[in-house]
Amino acid sequence: GRATLVVVAGIGVLAFERGTPPFAFMLWAIGFVLLYNIAMASLLHKGRVHASFFFGLALDTTVILLAWAVVTAGLAKEPVATDIYLIMFPVVVVAVIRLGWPLGVVQGTMFIVWMAATAIWFWPSDFYAVEQMPLRVLFLTTTMGLTLWLMARLNRARDQAEDLAQERATLAEMSRVVSSTLELGQVYGHFATLVQALVPYRRISMNRFDPITGQLEHVYSQGESALGRPSGLESDLSRVVSQRSGMLLGGEQTGQHAYMAVPLVSGDRVVGTISTEAHTATTYTANDLDRLERVAHQISSAIESSRLAEVLVSSETRLRSVLDSSQDAVITVDTEGQITGANAGAVSMLGYPAAQMDGMSINEFVPSWSDFTSISTDASSRGASEVGADARRSSGAVFPTEAVIAPLSGQEGSVITLRDITERKTEEDARMRVLQTVAHELRTPLSAVLGAKDLLTSTAPSDLDSFTFKRLMGVMERGVDRLDTLGGELTDLVDLIDMQRGTIQLEREQIRVSNLVDTALAAVEPALARQDQSVRLQLDNPGTELWADHERMVQVIHSLLMNAHLASPTGAVIVASGRVFNRAYELRVMDKSPGIAPEDEPYIFDPYSRAAQEDVKSNEVRGFRLAIARGFVEAHGGEIGFGTSTEGSEFYFRIPIDRPASSQQSAVLPDEVIGEPTKPDSGSV
Repeated sequence: GRATLVVVAGIGVLAFERGTPPFAFMLWAIGFVLLYNIAMASLLHKGRVHASFFFGLALDTTVILLAWAVVTAGLAKEPVATDIYLIMFPVVVVAVIRLGWPLGVVQGTMFIVWMAATAIWFWPSDFYAVEQMPLRVLFLTTTMGLTLWLMARLNRARDQAEDLAQERATLAEMSRVVSSTLELGQVYGHFATLVQALVPYRRISMNRFDPITGQLEHVYSQGESALGRPSGLESDLSRVVSQRSGMLLGGEQTGQHAYMAVPLVSGDRVVGTISTEAHTATTYTANDLDRLERVAHQISSAIESSRLAEVLVSSETRLRSVLDSSQDAVITVDTEGQITGANAGAVSMLGYPAAQMDGMSINEFVPSWSDFTSISTDASSRGASEVGADARRSSGAVFPTEAVIAPLSGQEGSVITLRDITERKTEEDARMRVLQTVAHELRTPLSAVLGAKDLLTSTAPSDLDSFTFKRLMGVMERGVDRLDTLGGELTDLVDLIDMQRGTIQLEREQIRVSNLVDTALAAVEPALARQDQSVRLQLDNPGTELWADHERMVQVIHSLLMNAHLASPTGAVIVASGRVFNRAYELRVMDKSPGIAPEDEPYIFDPYSRAAQEDVKSNEVRGFRLAIARGFVEAHGGEIGFGTSTEGSEFYFRIPIDRPASSQQSAVLPDEVIGEPTKPDSGSV
């Protein structure tokens, strides 16, 4: 536009000022103006808007003021002097338009005052009559028309630039909102306010698309809905979703208001819609629809970011819940062995607050960690590695652990899982001691039997007197009895291990209580007879039938009777009583022992504790009878317990009478059988 007006001014100079003294100067001035306009265009092309503005302002002002003074002086007393006003008119107007209000008006006023002052200074007073030749009139009207057209174009471009700047600022603010919060409720509210600056509306609505149901769910709206809103717009929203394209309805199409809607698309998924209503007859334009689509892109990004954040938070919450519910210690460390995170299990196991553990060296908790550095490095390339390591609590106590070292996914460092195996080690050590004891006990009677056998086989019958023969036979008989007892101990140990593995199956059948008691009593009678002991039966409802494993229940009753036999003195009367109690049959066995020491009560069902293995009177090995009895009783759905006093101890169990839904059930030894205290029955003797 500037270049066009300069060219027009040049045409005016050629038409009206040819032959005048300043004609050559004016041509040079016009060429110079064209040249610096080209320079301004280059600056604008490079995006240097401010430099172009100040460059043009300075040159325009300088050239116009200087050129006008020179030309006015040169045209003194020339008949075409006043034509210069026609030529300069569009230049002044363009300057005013270019700078706008108020700077352009100030500059234009300055130019007019300068022109008038120089004319008065150089020209006589009779020089101001302008000849109304047709060419001059045509030039003036054409120039004015061109100037007005350029003004309209410039104003339109300025409006578009302002709209674009506002749109960019609004979209930038939307991006800031998206990046500053992941709460969709806040995002919707901010977006609704910002959209008003781009697309005028009386109501804005946002819907979320459920891909499972295929329905749109209203999630946000602002503003009042139109009265007499046309029907069918909801179905049109479904079309917007299915076709993934915007919908535009002008005021004439809807009758009372303008309406448009666009889909919210994230990646290759439609996540919802956004729609606006204008309660006037004003028609929305395609530009409005384009703007709303750009807004929809920002909202889609916000929805997707929020969805991913919700998924991430949910995953982290679930992971944290799983980690915190674990009794194992889960610790993450960097490549230098510094702790970067720990779960609740680590806090409980090691005794340090989580905040204090962050930044500490893993060597504080696993003294031998330096020995596993190579394993940690290998884990980063090969996967998880399992090692045994001693750990140290905040109190300084050292305990055995099973450590699993694995690489951190997607980042440097390792994750270490520590499992406290103190109980397992104690159990394994105790089991080994039991096996060593049984092996030692086997050698003693076996040696006696073998020695007696060798003596009998190496001596002629005529050389053996009656006394020697009976003595050797007694040795063999006692050795065989002892071997039989130790064989039972080994069987008990195998049963206990099978219970812990859950590999024993119960073979249930209908069987009377009296049958179970009689069978168990017959098995224990020889031992009772040797100690001159007896059992007094007090069974109520002995004909009651139980759905139980005959062999296992006999073993339970036998274990309680043998326990009473070992704990009672010579000549004692052991009382076995039974009754129906709460749809279960309860059997109690009362011994005549001095009672169980309070410190031993919590461990009476622990198969590897001294309280369960040693009799308080004779130190005779009980084996695993009580632990196995508890496992079998609880496998039947029953319960077992004991009470104690200075007059003796009483063990009891209860087995449900009703037949369970399944005829077979695994005999699994509960975790509390090993190492967990058992509280005495408050109702027991």
